[in-house]
Amino acid sequence: MKRCFTFAIIALILSSSLTMFGSLRTLHQMKISKEEYAVYSAVISNMFAGGKVTFDTQAKVKLLVITDHTITTLRAFPVENQDWKYLKERLPEVSQKMFNDFAAKNKEVQKLKDNFEIELKRTLIKKDEIEEIFKDRENGWERFYKSFPDSGGFIGFSRVVFNVEKKQALVYMEHNCHDLCASGHFVLLKKGKEGWVVEKGYMPWIS
Repeated sequence: MKRCFTFAIIALILSSSLTMFGSLRTLHQMKISKEEYAVYSAVISNMFAGGKVTFDTQAKVKLLVITDHTITTLRAFPVENQDWKYLKERLPEVSQKMFNDFAAKNKEVQKLKDNFEIELKRTLIKKDEIEEIFKDRENGWERFYKSFPDSGGFIGFSRVVFNVEKKQALVYMEHNCHDLCASGHFVLLKKGKEGWVVEKGYMPWIS
């Protein structure tokens, strides 16, 4: 019974992860701005500084695997169905308008390109590639790391929202690394003379 229960939990987590990264919504071709890629790049440089997973496992990352589409769900629940009160309490610097913009901007999946300005070697992974790797979930992560060794798992991003002055940005990043090894992160950034820098982060869930 305990073994079955454990397997059920693992299956649920992988299912929600794949749902998050492989939403069944239509993949739109709306262009993601250069400024959004600058934010993504700043987040990657911070979260994977020194070529390792700094926020969790500390695993070495020689190849960063990024989904080629944006996230429209937060732990399997659509963005528009979120209760933003809890997040507002933890990120009081973010205006209600930014939260509203975040929900509106992330209703539909958008295509990502390799327009990141980072030193870390990376590759984009498609939805059908993820589904193929994890079709047999019992051995999914073994196959994943065989295809992407020293990757530390894979990540995905939401669309980025900005304040009116374009000096503040909010983005969501999810990281999946193994069975019961995943986390979600809201990252707040500010723009200075040298570009975007991470100001604060909040992790709403981890498994």
